[in-house]
Amino acid sequence: MDQRISIYISELLYRNECVIIPRFGGFVARHVPAKISGDGTLLSPPSKSLLFNRNLQNNDGLLVNFIMEKENMGYEEANKRCLTFSESCEQQLFSAGRLELNELGVFFTDAEKNVQFEPQTNVNHLIEAFGLFPLTINPLPVEHTEKIIDLKDRKAPQTDPDSYRENRQKYMRIAAIAITVPLLAVGVVASFSNTKLKNSFSAAFGFGAKKTYESKIYTDRSYHFAPNAAADIITDANGYAGVKFTANSNDYIIVNVSDTVSADKTAVKKAVHQYTKNTIANGKYKIVVGCFSIEENAQRLINTLHNRNIHAALAGTNKKGLHVVSVGASNNIDEARQLLQQVRQNYPNAWLMNE
Repeated sequence: MDQRISIYISELLYRNECVIIPRFGGFVARHVPAKISGDGTLLSPPSKSLLFNRNLQNNDGLLVNFIMEKENMGYEEANKRCLTFSESCEQQLFSAGRLELNELGVFFTDAEKNVQFEPQTNVNHLIEAFGLFPLTINPLPVEHTEKIIDLKDRKAPQTDPDSYRENRQKYMRIAAIAITVPLLAVGVVASFSNTKLKNSFSAAFGFGAKKTYESKIYTDRSYHFAPNAAADIITDANGYAGVKFTANSNDYIIVNVSDTVSADKTAVKKAVHQYTKNTIANGKYKIVVGCFSIEENAQRLINTLHNRNIHAALAGTNKKGLHVVSVGASNNIDEARQLLQQVRQNYPNAWLMNE
């Protein structure tokens, strides 16, 4: 019997979970984790446990191909060697009742001629556990020590009532001194401090002292001035003027001058501001302040502008049929733009219309 084939089967079991010997049976590897023996003295690494299944006899080609690779021979010759090995194992097992394969285990038959298999324990086919061996665990010796307690008559210490009373009185005196000294220090500081500090200590410690207030003297900050003559008052287009406090003062106050202001019994008329003297009809570039679909609304705006002494009139209709309200016009584009800037001081939404 060729024992080299049993070595090939062992090598295949490192990388495969099942290796079949055609017409004899198959080896099945099962992963077993690391374990400790029942008595706790042996630690075994993880391994593969081999089982033999007599029913696995079909040729899957794994063993034949491995023999072809190892022996460098063809399929027919390798298959023939595999079958010869299977017949030898079958003949020896049933004639002698025992068959041993290197690195695999021992086969034997029981009383009923059933094939039994016992794997070899010193071979571990798990690659991850290669090189690991079982470890013997030696228990550490436990030293038992007995604690001896010497029991003696133990009595609670007895305190003399007189000494206890003396200690209590001593602690009371120390506490009284600790409280009295800070209070005396506060009283001395409070007696030599000013009125504000005395009032603060009194309020903090609840002495009930009346709180005093210092009187403050307020100076008159009002201004007394006489306005200048009406000739010095100059109003802008919006009706605002700057008035000096006194004749020799450089301080001004801005006031709103009504239609008629009486200053020093001299009547001052508010300046009438007109944006242009050109007639609206003759100007090519018109200053527009509003457009209305209803002519009455346009006329209402013109009346409002007239009440503010602003010359305004209808400038016809635009391409959309809206009535245009204009406050000035000019045939010169530069003059029209300059006039537009003046108008926008009071009407920011005004624009320039070119006929």
